[in-house]
Parts: sequence; structure tokens; C-alpha cells
Amino acid sequence: MLQAYFTAHGLQYASVGQIGPFRYTAVIFAALLDLLMWGVAPSLAGALGLGIIVAGAVVVLGARGK
Repeated sequence: MLQAYFTAHGLQYASVGQIGPFRYTAVIFAALLDLLMWGVAPSLAGALGLGIIVAGAVVVLGARGK
């Protein structure tokens, strides 16, 4: 629920293209909760996906300053 609120609130300050990659952070939080609550580490494919999400967010943040 908080993700939807923060996304809607963020659209007041940035474009959809800048906010889009951060919508996938829910996947990161879900993987973190899975690890902490049940002790299940992400698979290789899951870790690769998490890396892609983080890389996309870094690219968007880097492009923001230009």
C-alpha cells in the first residue's frame, strides 16, 4: 500500500519515466522479507533480476542530474 502512495506522490515531482523503475522495488522488499522471515535466499535468476532493478534505478538517478 505504501508503494502505491509513494508512486502517486512522486508523480507530482517527476515524470513517469523517472518513477517507473522504482515501482519494481517491491520485488526487492519481497525478496528481503523472504530471506529474513523464511531463510530462503533468491535463486541465481532472482538475484540477476534484483541486480537489473537496482541498475535501472541507478541509471535513472544518474540521468536525473543531467
